[in-house]
Amino acid sequence: MIYGLGPVPEMGVRGAAYATVIGQVVSAVLLLIFHLRLDHEFEHDIKYMKPDMRIISISFIFAGMNVAYQGIYQALDGGIESLVISLLRQLIIILPLAGIFSSRW
Repeated sequence: MIYGLGPVPEMGVRGAAYATVIGQVVSAVLLLIFHLRLDHEFEHDIKYMKPDMRIISISFIFAGMNVAYQGIYQALDGGIESLVISLLRQLIIILPLAGIFSSRW
């Protein structure tokens, strides 16, 4: 669909996006069909789909811990980054200027 083939005109980036979406939808539909038709290891019925609150709560706890960890990491990363920039600024700009101006007096 990017370069055009047969009756499909050349679409460029839009064609790549369409091809990606169409491929994902076709893949999901075929997977669902094959799973329901060929996989007989367990029963496929709505009565087996009961929510287990223990598993749901554990999932939420781990997801919350991950979000908290990411927030702390980003806060520390930004703080360390600004600290390094501040130290480099002092070493590169301020200290040589102080040496230049103090040697003149």
